[in-house]
Amino acid sequence: MYIFISNQMYTTQFKMTPFIILGLILQVLAAADSVNDCLETKNLTASTSSWQLIQSPGYFSKYVKNMSCSWLIYAGDPNYSLQVDWQRVDIEYSLGCYKDFVQIYRGFDRSGELLDHRCGQSSINVNNIGRYAYIYFHTDNTIEREGFSLKYKSTNSGSKICTATTSYTSHPYSWQTITSPYYPDNYLDSLSCNWLITTDDALEIVKLKVLDTEMENSTDCSKDVVHVYDGGTPRSPKLGSWCGSDTPEFISTGRKMYITFITNDKAHFRGFKAKFISEQKGVNCSGVTKLTAYPSIQYLTTPNYPHFYASNLSCSWLINSGSRSGKLYLDVRDSDIEYSIGCMKDYAELYLGTDRKADIFSRWCGGTRRKFYTYHASLFIHFHSDASLTGRGFQLSYYMGSPSAACRDKTLLVANRHGWKEFNSPFYPTVYEGNLSCWWILTAANEFDIVELQVLDFEVEDSPGCVYDSVKVFDGGNVNSPSLDRWCGVKHPSFISTGQKLMVQFETDDSYDYKGFKMRYIARDVSFLCGPGKYLKAELEERKYLVSPNLISPLYSTVKCEWQITTKKADELVKLEVAFSSLDNSTNCDDNYIAVYDGTTTNAKLLGKKCGNQTLTFVSSSWSVYVVLQLKKSNRSNALLATFYSEKKEAQCKDIDNRISFSDQKNYISSPEFPRIYRSMRSCSWLLTTSKNQVIRLEIMYADFPQESQCMSNAYLAVYDGNSRRDGLLGVVCGNEPKTYISTGQQMMVLLKGHTNLTGRFLAAYYSERKAEECIGSSQLTAQRHTKNYLHTPSFPTPFKKNSKKSSHCAWVIASDGPDVVKLSIIYSKLSKKEDCSEESISVYDGDLVPNRFLGMSCGEAKPSYTSTGKKLMVIFSSKSSNGSHGFLGSYYSVPNTNSPSQDRLVAMSSAIGYIHPPNFPQPYQR
Repeated sequence: MYIFISNQMYTTQFKMTPFIILGLILQVLAAADSVNDCLETKNLTASTSSWQLIQSPGYFSKYVKNMSCSWLIYAGDPNYSLQVDWQRVDIEYSLGCYKDFVQIYRGFDRSGELLDHRCGQSSINVNNIGRYAYIYFHTDNTIEREGFSLKYKSTNSGSKICTATTSYTSHPYSWQTITSPYYPDNYLDSLSCNWLITTDDALEIVKLKVLDTEMENSTDCSKDVVHVYDGGTPRSPKLGSWCGSDTPEFISTGRKMYITFITNDKAHFRGFKAKFISEQKGVNCSGVTKLTAYPSIQYLTTPNYPHFYASNLSCSWLINSGSRSGKLYLDVRDSDIEYSIGCMKDYAELYLGTDRKADIFSRWCGGTRRKFYTYHASLFIHFHSDASLTGRGFQLSYYMGSPSAACRDKTLLVANRHGWKEFNSPFYPTVYEGNLSCWWILTAANEFDIVELQVLDFEVEDSPGCVYDSVKVFDGGNVNSPSLDRWCGVKHPSFISTGQKLMVQFETDDSYDYKGFKMRYIARDVSFLCGPGKYLKAELEERKYLVSPNLISPLYSTVKCEWQITTKKADELVKLEVAFSSLDNSTNCDDNYIAVYDGTTTNAKLLGKKCGNQTLTFVSSSWSVYVVLQLKKSNRSNALLATFYSEKKEAQCKDIDNRISFSDQKNYISSPEFPRIYRSMRSCSWLLTTSKNQVIRLEIMYADFPQESQCMSNAYLAVYDGNSRRDGLLGVVCGNEPKTYISTGQQMMVLLKGHTNLTGRFLAAYYSERKAEECIGSSQLTAQRHTKNYLHTPSFPTPFKKNSKKSSHCAWVIASDGPDVVKLSIIYSKLSKKEDCSEESISVYDGDLVPNRFLGMSCGEAKPSYTSTGKKLMVIFSSKSSNGSHGFLGSYYSVPNTNSPSQDRLVAMSSAIGYIHPPNFPQPYQR
């Protein structure tokens, strides 16, 4: 059986051996359990006293293809943070980890901050995760590895202060004060402090005015920050946040306000001081509410939001920018206003100025959600409701964009090897502006390095052809460089330059605005693309691979890779086989080629320099080869895949036979001084002997002899089925065609016939395999309810072979260990196929004797299932074929006897022959 693998560049085939078939079958049987583990996110709570463990499904064996698993871990205490310790990571490696990967997010899902994204075998730990961690594991449909194992626990993240929420009762007759811990002295690291303010009257609301602020500043308040919530918990709607030196005001819609102060472990400042008071709650509006916008986000809602607003309202808000040159951003996050054509009943209006006499910017109703920005220093918002239907109203956020020279000039960024750096679109993660044209040029610090770029977060207005907003990446430092991609929406691609530079272009129109993007970049040594390293070890029993970089990433098509491959022992040699090649063909192979040298450098003897689509084999004369792969022309179809391993170096020919005894380990023999040509009159012979009940398989891997017309009169290789030339001749090797021979007993003789004109050489592998057994008698098997067991033809999955010309019969009697019935499923079948199944067949009987009820017969690749009516089932395998097939594999177990069918019931099966017969068949029926 062969499996074909294809992409745009090539199609190749690999032989599917019986051992691989068996492995695939057993993997399929195990895969269902692993997939079931990933049907939903697992919620876990970390312990403060002991480590707990998370492992990918199928860990220690292999994970399943096309799988996505997730875990959500909670620290369990507001003052505690999660700590993760990677035990082992063995995940398929790819550039940018875009195939198989595991990620850690800070938060509840993948919308949180990405803290870790890894594949390969990295096990560097991540600290300061926070109270919630979301772990996501994804696999594609290619290579399977062991997976990962990590342990986690909950640790104290800061001081014992702020261990509980501080509660206050507000009154309308006096202001009260709250401050950050130790104010006006500096606050501490890693704090999470909470205050709950409740009015003493249910009809009142809370008003909070910030008097003084000095906190670590950041554009998006992602470092030290205060959050204010419109309710009694942090799950209530957010009124706003502040940091830096902002001094905003907040008003609740109900009687409660919840305040949270969070610090990181970086800088220490004075903190904040705020005062609060109660005010009479009203569902009506009077006058104009004046608000000030700061760089931190604040919120504005209609009266009584998120409950229904009152009828006949006329509410107005004036938002002024905290800086004359600052832009105002407005985001309608929720809208539920009575809809009407033209928004003539209930509506919200936005004016570019200080009152309704200014130019109107927008008018909306219904469920409209929009984002706005303006260079005006003031925005006037008016909300109107009539006497009919009402809704929740709206919630919008607003903030001030600092004066910016964003995108006036190209931004020059330098990439280094030692660590990732990040850049983002203007005002990320808040909305970007319209009519932008931004450029970033990423340059590797070393002129011989390349640049790798990864997209971490991306939200740009989507459209067919990306005609509105888009991002474009160039393979170079200007617009004349080749374009690698242009996209929009939410894609997360990765890129690698072919030279020292990459350029990123971001363009927007004047319509909708979104969050934008965040990317990271790093410089790489060109050899980074050539695999795990320059110095590689060849193993006796393990094939390793050399892959051209453009098979890993089609973006990279110009590179020079060099590898030195050595054996572990001096008496071994290196064999390199080119499995696939699509290098450009030329007379001298100047631009795209693979060159193999018989030594440790390019100064050693050249074994060969090849291009085109030749798939050749190179064998060293000693313990090392030096390989050079050059891709010079930018043709992405240039690709190469090669395997390498080591082989034992054989001794010289002697007058006596080389007597070799071995077990099942794979070994090698070759013509003396292979790959050199051995010229001698002396003949060489090898006597191979294996253990009892084993036979010998000899695979001629490489041969170079005269063709058949001259072969027998000159030099040749002969294989005998025994210990001398008097035994049967299995075959003679002429020409260069690989062949395979199998003995019938435990000895095989290999003869290399010498001649003065000898121009031949060979390399062969030999190993033992189990001798095909005949079936004698019958086997007694027991079926169990919760355990699947298996039965198969002798020597499965290797082909079943008879040792005589007579028919072979195998019989199994399967009995349940209680009152259950027996269920049998044929899960793999590769038998000779004839319409009447006369050559090879599987017959199943309901009971333990052949005269019992006949359930059916199958052959070929049919995979039927059978169920007994009693506690026994009989299976008979019959073979008349002399060629030998792969046989079959079946599973059996017991199930409860829920029915008692009559003996006259017919059993129907798919993909198999069914039979009916008279009573007492095959004995004569009674009158």
